[in-house]
Amino acid sequence: NTPILTPSGWEAIGNLRVGDLIANPDGVTPTQTVVGVPPQGIIPIYRLDFEDGVSTYCSKDHLWKYSHKDDLPNHVVQNTQVLIDRQDRGTLNEIRFPLVEANISPSPPVRKIRVDPYLLGVYLGDGSGCRTITTGDVEMPTLIQQRLARTFGTITHSRKYDWTIKDQSFVNGIHSYDLEGKRSWEKYVPADYLFNNYETRLEVLQGLLDTDGYNRAGTSMITYTTTSEMLQRNVMHLVRSLGGKCNTRSRLPVKNKEEGTSHRRAYLVNIWLPTGVPPFKLQRRLAGYKWPTKKLTRTLVKIEWAGTAECVCISVSSPSRLYTCNDFIVTHNTLSVLTARREVIRERQLVWRMIVL
Repeated sequence: NTPILTPSGWEAIGNLRVGDLIANPDGVTPTQTVVGVPPQGIIPIYRLDFEDGVSTYCSKDHLWKYSHKDDLPNHVVQNTQVLIDRQDRGTLNEIRFPLVEANISPSPPVRKIRVDPYLLGVYLGDGSGCRTITTGDVEMPTLIQQRLARTFGTITHSRKYDWTIKDQSFVNGIHSYDLEGKRSWEKYVPADYLFNNYETRLEVLQGLLDTDGYNRAGTSMITYTTTSEMLQRNVMHLVRSLGGKCNTRSRLPVKNKEEGTSHRRAYLVNIWLPTGVPPFKLQRRLAGYKWPTKKLTRTLVKIEWAGTAECVCISVSSPSRLYTCNDFIVTHNTLSVLTARREVIRERQLVWRMIVL
């Protein structure tokens, strides 16, 4: 039941069949094809926990691509048992796992959207009703007007920090996504934006970070804050889909003794994006952002036996042999007889007859 990223969203690996399309994490081509689905039966499984809070389950024979921390360009493909042996020797923290490439496109052709993605992100952060944007940033109204010009809409100053959007297509779009009048803790990113091309996902995230994101000058870490648990999950999905890393924590509601009121739980997401992926559109925020100098990777911190379960593997058509499972964890396909033959031909340029044992 492990989710696998497909053009239409997440699909349990047990539901995949030969010929199905799944996302390609290497960014070279948008999709690849499932070419084999060998069953494994009921076998022991293990839980793999990574340092950014994500985890997944697999058998000891499942394959992984990883590099040594001091030699990232070169990689090896080994099974989970080798990783367990590394854990026993205390060297598990010496290896690094790849993240998806930022330009991964899980949904070709591009899904149709009803609201400009950057405007949607800004609305989710600073919007109310279906027309009002509350902001004290002098650059924000200009950015909004540039987007509204595409549909001949306008934005006007109504009160000190309130701006009114006059664009019926924007209003209709917000209404169609059932976001009109939603309070801050009820907001979310519609699926059409989560499973879309690189530009759409990035611009939604930029709108969210321009409004509710914070970056300490001179650092590459961004902190996003929301009271919506769903929006927290959506932001983490967007960040990971763009090749970034994130982790989350929450602050419990606190009571104001003087007023006798309570505040909602706040969710804080710490975000790191890869070099070349701009987190903001606001120039003042982008000016204080420190672009990362090292390639982002994932570190495996713990492997634990997790009982037994019915398992299945897949073989994929991409030369990288990689695919994406839950939380955008990049993993390797099974080494079936056919894929082993293809690997030998590709690596050694051999086309002779062979026996694979």
